[in-house]
Order: sequence, then structure tokens, then C-alpha cells
Amino acid sequence: MPRSTSGLPVSLMGPTYPRRERPCDRGHASDVHGRHGNRAPSGGRFSMLDTIVFDVDGTLVDSSYLHLRAWTRAFSDVGVWVPTWRLHACMGMGGDHLVAAAAGDAVENAVGDEIRDRWRTGYGELIDEVRPLPDALAVLEACRRSGLAVVLATSGNQDHVGRTLEILGAGHDEYPVVNSADVASTKPAGDLVERALDVVHGNTAAMVGDTVWDVQAGDAVGVPVIGVLTGGVSRAALHDAGAMRVFADVAAVREALPDLLAVFGSSPVSTVR
Repeated sequence: MPRSTSGLPVSLMGPTYPRRERPCDRGHASDVHGRHGNRAPSGGRFSMLDTIVFDVDGTLVDSSYLHLRAWTRAFSDVGVWVPTWRLHACMGMGGDHLVAAAAGDAVENAVGDEIRDRWRTGYGELIDEVRPLPDALAVLEACRRSGLAVVLATSGNQDHVGRTLEILGAGHDEYPVVNSADVASTKPAGDLVERALDVVHGNTAAMVGDTVWDVQAGDAVGVPVIGVLTGGVSRAALHDAGAMRVFADVAAVREALPDLLAVFGSSPVSTVR
């Protein structure tokens, strides 16, 4: 499979950027804008929603900048300097993609595993600083009361998932969770989203996430993504990546839930934006 200058498969990254920019230099691929409408049924409408997939880090818990600190230190500890802005643009990718995307193939090949190990340890030391975002648990409960199957999908490491659920206040058996250990390739590949649907036998889904990589992952398997701003990615970047709507946080998603459900029941796709 052809690969981008970052080492990511071109099929995952969208367009090739000029001047050999790494994908994290921009943090989004504009070619996914509007594709969800092309996957609507012939009548131009979404099918009735039965499943909602939630990203975790930066969407339900306030952890994005702690991950950024851990990744920054992990690169620094092996003598690799990556500008913080570039690493921030890569937040939301799984570690299997992030090293090459941020620093290139040579770094991935030489010290990729060591960087990931150092990030895993470093984030483990910071994880107790993580806090739930407003209405994080309430939005999950509201979705479930509305009749939706709710699944959590994270590119994060399996070692961190249990503690994150404790911080969120969700019981280990309360909501199905899929993580990087469950798939061959993490975001921006669509494997996690597809696996999440398989777990609950979902047919028609939407996803809530905070990064352009969430949007790309959903797009890869035909699942529209509702964006939130709590990971530090701009509204414009999420829209340009193809997010169907963008809200400040999951508290706002909860408030808009009746309208969102109506969109999937009756609204033409062309008006979803």
C-alpha cells in the first residue's frame, strides 16, 4: 500500500500535502468533507440510529493535554525534539500511527517502540490528574435511555482503560469498551469504530469525538461523527474534516440529543451541517 511521507497509509491520510508536510502539520484531511451524505440511503435520509460510539480521551475525560505532556517527554527522553504544536495535532491518533506521523519513518523505525513505552509509563504517572468532562456520564445515560446502544472506543492503551473508567465513574461492565488491544490498527483507521459496532451488533451508528482522527475513523466505515471542542481542536478543523455537527462539549450534545435523533429519523442529509 502506498504510504505518506509520515509512514501512514495514504488511504488513511487523504491528500498528500505539498512541501513534504507531515499529516500532523495540519491535523485534518479536507477530502472527507461532506462524504457522509454520499452514504445515505437512496431517499437522501439517514436510517434510524441504533448505536452511538463515544471516543474517551478529550471527549468524555479531560486528558488530551496530559497525553500531550507524556508524548512530549517520551520523544524528548530519546533525544527527539518534536514541536509541541505538531504533537498536539496528532493527539487522538493511536500510538501505532503517532510516532511516524509526528516525527517520520526514521524515528519510528529506530526508536518507535521505546517512545511508546515511555509514553505509556509517563501517562500512567499523570493519569490521576484526569477529570471527567461536564455531563460525561450523564450523556452516556441519556443516550441509553433514548434506546441507543452505547459503546466507548479509545485508541488508548489497555493499561490505562480501567483507571480511566474509574475516573469517569462508569462501571467496568456498564458500557462496552473497545481499545487498541482489540484491533489491528487504531485511529485514524476505522477498525475501532467497526469493532465497536460489532460488539453491540449495531446497524446504524453515529460517533462523538474531539479530533479530526475520530472523524476520519468514522468516515472510513461510513459512520458520521459529531465533534466536540474539548480536545483543543478548532471548530473549523472538525468541520473541514467532515464532522456533521460540532458542539462545545458532551454537555451540549446531551442537550441537543432530541434534535440529533430527529436528524437520523427524518432530516435530509444535505441539511445536517
